[in-house]
Amino acid sequence: MKHLISVAVACSFICMFAACDNQTSQNPVLSTSSVKKEPVKPTAPIYPEELVSRGAAIHKAALARTEDARLDVWGTGFPSVQACIWIPEDQWKALSIEDREAFITYLKAQVPAIRSNPDRYTGIPEDAPAYKRIRDNIANMKDGAFIIFTMVQDDGRWIQSGTVAESK
Repeated sequence: MKHLISVAVACSFICMFAACDNQTSQNPVLSTSSVKKEPVKPTAPIYPEELVSRGAAIHKAALARTEDARLDVWGTGFPSVQACIWIPEDQWKALSIEDREAFITYLKAQVPAIRSNPDRYTGIPEDAPAYKRIRDNIANMKDGAFIIFTMVQDDGRWIQSGTVAESK
């Protein structure tokens, strides 16, 4: 009984202290601070502009050869979705190591834009049963998630020839 009285007195004291400390609050027990804290929003990684620009130029050159080299997404049915670009195999082989790194950096830098506009990349109608799951997977793509495929021409059409770079 003595313990319950001590707890009640302590609670009363805390309530009085909170009320004095924050007189503007209508509920001093629940609100002990007038500072409103905003939720922390994750920031997109910042990539060196020189590398991103050089990678964009390489992508533009690939697009000049084939529109199949467009920016896309891969693995949309799974949470491990990745930003994806297909590039002609001979063009990839001709790139220096530095140019390959620039191309990869460019692709990684596209992830925030893809996440912010997932509807553009779903590839299925909005009323499809899997639409929401695929859209959510794209919207929640991890920073820097990418994959680069090479392709070769066969009988006038481009087909996959291999995977040359992929995020871990």
